[in-house]
Amino acid sequence: MKTVAVLCEYNPMHLGHKYHLECIKKDFPDCATVLIMSSDFVQRGDTAVLDKYSRAKAGVLAGADLVLELPFPFSYGSAEYFASAGVYIASATGVCDTLSFGSESGDAKMLNEMADKLASREYKQRAQELKKENPAFGHMHLHHEACRLLYGKEFADATSSSNNILALEYIKAIKKTGASLDIHTVKREGDSYNDEIGQGKFVSATFLRELIKAGADISGYVPEECINIYTEKANNGMLGANLDNIGGAILSFFRLADPDKLSQYAEISPGLEYRICDAANKAKNINEFFEFAANKKYTDARIRRAIISCMLGVEESDFKMPVPYTTVLAANKRGQGLLKRMKKASAIPIITKPADKKKLDGVAKHYTELSERADALYTLSLPKACSADFFVKSSPFILNE
Repeated sequence: MKTVAVLCEYNPMHLGHKYHLECIKKDFPDCATVLIMSSDFVQRGDTAVLDKYSRAKAGVLAGADLVLELPFPFSYGSAEYFASAGVYIASATGVCDTLSFGSESGDAKMLNEMADKLASREYKQRAQELKKENPAFGHMHLHHEACRLLYGKEFADATSSSNNILALEYIKAIKKTGASLDIHTVKREGDSYNDEIGQGKFVSATFLRELIKAGADISGYVPEECINIYTEKANNGMLGANLDNIGGAILSFFRLADPDKLSQYAEISPGLEYRICDAANKAKNINEFFEFAANKKYTDARIRRAIISCMLGVEESDFKMPVPYTTVLAANKRGQGLLKRMKKASAIPIITKPADKKKLDGVAKHYTELSERADALYTLSLPKACSADFFVKSSPFILNE
């Protein structure tokens, strides 16, 4: 039986995500699908709009068989770290043989060729030269310019589009690690990832998050099976988490922080620690803080990731270690059978209940402590805050069908 892995955030799950799952089932009839889903801090440098257990439940109700966690801090890392960690988990399960992802091109062969160019010595050398020549520019600007100079504007634009960025990182990670994973890609339909104006039924997650923030109806853009999840969580004050909800805590943290002691944390390049603390001292609210902190070199997402790193004590080395474990977030009956196979074949521990984490030691224990700190902060980012250990005690959603 073919087992297809999908690295995802589902922040929140929408009709485009369900379309992806349907395309997998169409191309691989009777396959099993395993979602490797972000924890409650996501790659764009923010909290997930909905907690991981609820997003996992939505994934299973919409057609996935098993949902495993891409744990903190890997879930909020840069595209390279996010992709590498997800590919590692997919390979480590011992049963996944294919990785499926969305892309603007929908052309696996072309993406393979692009990934080879981005891994080449000439590209790395040109990017490094541009970085020395233009220290004020950010990573994506330098990446686009290096690609344009070497391979042309069309290539540069293609490698800079939101879905292709991750698609290429997935392929590079597979090649670099030698993971036994075939690739399968589905051409993205509808709005692009960051579009804030919804057109048609396949709108972006960014657009949906803005609707949620405004308290608007999202039922026309999400799978019918998932509507009750969003309604219930909204009624309970648990839909719409974001860093803005803890703006006071963020400003307090950086106003009181010693900039020199922040340089040890991930995403803090020389000088950024002073820029963030200065922005916190000047800003009267969280929106002003982000405006003051961001510039051409430091994007809003980069600033947000730096904030998370400092507040939760994440160092760059934490992203470079192999993922030490994964947690079951949801499963249907088929997924439970798949999980039994994984328990025998997996190269990493697969946590099925909260008490199992207490048995972990060494490096894994360090990551569980980071994860618990992240959970504690996440509970404050909800519209209605709850206890620090609320999600630590949560159990997987099981659909016995």
